[in-house]
Amino acid sequence: MLWTKYKNWGFKCLVVLLLISNVPMAMYFSLIHKRGSLTIMDELRTAIADYPNPSVLFLTNCHATPYYSHIHQNITMNFLTCSQFEQAGHQANRFFHDPHQWLSKHYLNNAELPTHLVMFDSLTLLLEDFLIDNDYQKTSEVFHAHFVDDDDREGHYLNIFVKR
Repeated sequence: MLWTKYKNWGFKCLVVLLLISNVPMAMYFSLIHKRGSLTIMDELRTAIADYPNPSVLFLTNCHATPYYSHIHQNITMNFLTCSQFEQAGHQANRFFHDPHQWLSKHYLNNAELPTHLVMFDSLTLLLEDFLIDNDYQKTSEVFHAHFVDDDDREGHYLNIFVKR
């Protein structure tokens, strides 16, 4: 056996120490960190059950959440695209550059607005006026991460807003 080949206790202690120190990190990164993307889909599936014709807009960075695979219903869902073939830069970049302008351009009147919005808490502060003016109410908030890579596009919590 490889383990018995090494009689040096220092080497064995080092291996055990490395294993013990990596287990908590592995558990944290696999079970806790950035789990909000999955949890919010369960919340959303429950939230749309009360609506006859629900529609969802994900105002998150490209592919930050799973899509139809977790909803299991045929509803209208849109997200910010990340196609590199768009001439003016991809949709997510344009949105995060100026969220208010993007929303006013894509949703000219309230009738076109989706029934549900999903976004990170960092974006909620920027769009507070939009949410109030268009009668959205926060119905769910789920933990996502203790620390984030990009404060502008990601947050510590994911929120669902429902149009009243």
